[in-house]
Formats: sequence, structure tokens, C-alpha cells
Amino acid sequence: MDYNYITNIKSCHIAIPHLLHYSHIPTICIAMFFAIFILTKNRTLVSYVFFFMVSSFSLWVMGSYITWIGTDGSYIMFSWATLAIFDVLMYLSSVYFVYLFIDGKDISYFKKVILLILFIPVLFLFTTSINLKSFNLMECEATESYFNSYVYFVEIISVLWIIFIVINRYFRSTSELRRKIAFLSVGLVFFLAVYFLLGLLAAQDILPYSFEFYALFGMDVFIAVMAYLIVQYGAMDIKLARAQALVWSLILLIGAQFFFIRNPTNQVLNSIAFVLVCFIGYGVVKSVRREEQQNDRLIHFSKELTRANAELKRLDSAKSEFISIASHQLRTPLTAIKGYISLILEGAYGQNADKTDDALNKIFLANERLIQLVEDMLNLTRIESGRLDYHLEDNVQVEDILSELKDMFILRTQDKNLDFVIDTGDTQLPPIKADKSKLREVISNLIDNAIKYTKEGFIHVSAQKDGSIVRVTIADSGMGISEESLKTLFAKFSRGTDSTKVYTDGSGLGLYVGKNLIESQGGHIYAESDGVNKGSRFIVEMPIAKGN
Repeated sequence: MDYNYITNIKSCHIAIPHLLHYSHIPTICIAMFFAIFILTKNRTLVSYVFFFMVSSFSLWVMGSYITWIGTDGSYIMFSWATLAIFDVLMYLSSVYFVYLFIDGKDISYFKKVILLILFIPVLFLFTTSINLKSFNLMECEATESYFNSYVYFVEIISVLWIIFIVINRYFRSTSELRRKIAFLSVGLVFFLAVYFLLGLLAAQDILPYSFEFYALFGMDVFIAVMAYLIVQYGAMDIKLARAQALVWSLILLIGAQFFFIRNPTNQVLNSIAFVLVCFIGYGVVKSVRREEQQNDRLIHFSKELTRANAELKRLDSAKSEFISIASHQLRTPLTAIKGYISLILEGAYGQNADKTDDALNKIFLANERLIQLVEDMLNLTRIESGRLDYHLEDNVQVEDILSELKDMFILRTQDKNLDFVIDTGDTQLPPIKADKSKLREVISNLIDNAIKYTKEGFIHVSAQKDGSIVRVTIADSGMGISEESLKTLFAKFSRGTDSTKVYTDGSGLGLYVGKNLIESQGGHIYAESDGVNKGSRFIVEMPIAKGN
């Protein structure tokens, strides 16, 4: 007899297994709740495909449920016919989901065509006798045709395809992604494989029909794995705290009990427990959400600070490059000015009037200050960019450097009536390892500072051996340094609190550059002072060359 799945079918009345309700209804509720939760949290393609996969599974479970509880054969036959559609859709969408989850991008057009080709036969044949041949009035169930073998074929192909994807991606991924792939593959393959095997064995009467019910619990395992991936790794770009996952799990588990409790007392107790969990859980979830929002803000601020810091570094680099170029351009004309003024003062262009010599001397000194400032800026940019070269020698004599500097500064100290003394002791000092020109530049700058900030009294420069170092001390009777200023004296652009009252043209770069020049050669530089107006001492310590 032919059937059109709508009419001419008797009503059925069979005993409903109690396990049926427990395996079908809670599983649908948990799966759909989780799928909807993910979709509301992140509306991306992977979330939509996951929702479609879970919906297909839920519709299959609903159809299966109707075939068991239905008493009208027409409804049973229609629900049974649609099982093939939802079954194949679930497996094929699982393949699609695995690609999206692991690769983070859509699959190619070719793969989509393959999935569509596998689905088309089911779409056109599920309402025909190729799918269901007849209705068994004795058993109240449909008689399946050979088309069911095609459904099994698609299921096997899908599982093997997923296994191939996870193995292929696993060995090409980072350690964190590998862990995600491992958890996903265990959860999904376990669910699909168990669902297929138990369904097949139960259909062939190799196992009792109740084993088909147990297969549905595989979805619960898969949902648990997905929840773990989201909580632990933020999978699918969804943030779900452990506390939130626990609260929702408790609500679902306690709510599921309403389907099976028959005792009124237990129903009341379960209702109280359900209300308490909902109330307390709401407070917990709200608190966790507030903390997540604060963390998100902190992460946002951290990223903004990182970007701002990168921009500041870029600007600082650009500034240093500009200063370096500008300093190079300035040094050439300043050197030329110095040379010509020296020739004029020496009378190379004829005799000068006294007033002219005085003006030229002032121009010469101002030019010298500019040259020193340019040199400091050049050294600063070289130090910060790591481009400052050192030519270390093992036979540098400190006495030679101090002798040259004495000749350079003697006239300036005499003009200010300062007692200028250089003491290197009675015995020759051992040679040190240093870049002679840079060491000379630092000591020259320290003596120059001492002259600038000393109105009367003395400037004593001494050098002596102390163990494995040679120590050069520049002492003066000048304005001194406060304890507070000593802490930042060698910082970039830093000057003593009262230094501007005595000398206004300083840049605050000399000591910073000097410190870097000395320490880069393996030496040490520091300052001492007994207080304001009590003079100061600047000490430079350089290592003695090996073998001396």
C-alpha cells in the first residue's frame, strides 16, 4: 500500500520510555540556550554556523521526540521523513564550523559547492518512497528504504573530513591554537561518532533502542567542551567568566528537573532552589560583568598607552634626528666664525682698536658657548641613537690631558682672580684605558663649569692613583650644590636650583652627556658638595689599563 505521509494512517498507542523525556528535552534546552547565548555575544559567521548546526541537531531531536510520543501516524511519518534533512545538515554544518573555528575565516567557494552537492539528494528525496517505504502498524514506526544508507555515508564522510581538518591544522598551529583544536576535536568527534554508531547499531537491532537515547548526551559533552574553550581561551571572541558559566549550568540543571519530578513536595523544593539560584546567580553575574567591564577599560587604556608610547618614541626619534641634522648644519658656520675671529684678534687682517678687540672677544666667547651647545646636542643624539663611537686606547696619560687644559683655562681664571692649581703628584700616574678626546672633553667641561660658578676663591684639579683606578677631582669654592640638586644633577636638561642666578646660558646637557661618555668607557663620574655656598667637587674615575 502506498502512503503519502499525510492520510490513511492509523493512530498508534505505545508505551513511552521514561528515558525519552530526559534525553531529549533537556538536551534541546541546553544546546539551544548555549547557541543563542553565543549568537547574542558575537554575531559573526562562526557563531551563525554554530547556531545553525545546533538548531539542526535540536530539530532532529524534536522530530525524533515526536516519532516516539506521537499517536497520529501521519505526524509520525512526516517527522520521520524530516530526520534525514536535519541529520545531514547537522553533519555538514559541523564541517563548516570546524573550518571557521580553526582558520578564523570563511571557506572557499569550492568547499561550499561540495557541501551543497552532498545535501541536494536529501533535499529532493526525503519526501519520496526512496526515503520511507511504508508505515508499520504493528510497531507504529516508518519502514525505511535504502536511502538511509546515503545518510550514513554523509555522516561517515563528514566525520572523516573533520578528523582530516583537525590533524592537518594541529601540526601547523601554535601551541595555544593546538590546545583549542585538541579540545574541539575531542568534543565534536566524540559527539558525532557516538551519535552515528549508537544510532546505526540501534537501528540494526544490534543494540537496544534505548542506546539511541544515550547518543544524544554526546551533545551535552560537546557543549561542555565549547563552554570550557570559551571560559579558558576566549574562543570565538566571547568572554565568559567561570562564575557565569557555573551559574548558568546550575540554572539549567535545576530547571531540567521540572520535567521529571512527580512528587509535589519535591517540586516545591526544586522551585525554591531554582528561585534562589536565579536570584543569587543574578548578583554574581552582575558583579562579574562589572569586573569584566573594568578589565576591558584597563585593557583599552593599556592599548591606548602603548600606542601613545610608540608615537612618543617615534616623535622622540624624529626630534633627535632633527637635532642631529640641525647641529651638524650649525657647527660648520660656527667653526668658521671662530676661525675668522681668531685671525682678526691675532692681527692677520691689520691692527685693531682696543674697543674692537673687546667686542671681538665677547663675540668669540659667545661663539664658543654656541659651539659647546651644538657639540652637546650632537653627543646627545648620538648617545640616544647608539651611534657614538669610542676609540679606546690603553696608554692615555691623565697628566698630558690636564697640562693641555691648564694652558686653555689659565687666562680665564686669571681674569677672575681665581687660584687655579693642577696637582698630579710627584710620581707619574699609570696609563689608563680611555678615549682621550672624549675624556678631555668631559674634564674640560667640568673645569669650565667650575670657573662659571665660582666668583672668588680657587679651582683645584688633582689626579691620583687609587687601587685599579685613576681619580681626577675638580674642586672649587663656588656656589656649591644643595642635597636636593645632587640627586638630579646628571639628569638630562637638569640644572642646580640656584645655578641660573649665577650663569643663565647653561642647557643642562653637559653633565648628562659627560656621565654617558665616562660610563661608556667603563669609568664613573659623580659630584659632592658640603652645601650651598660651600663649594663642590666633581670626581671622574677611570680604570687603569691592564698590565699597569
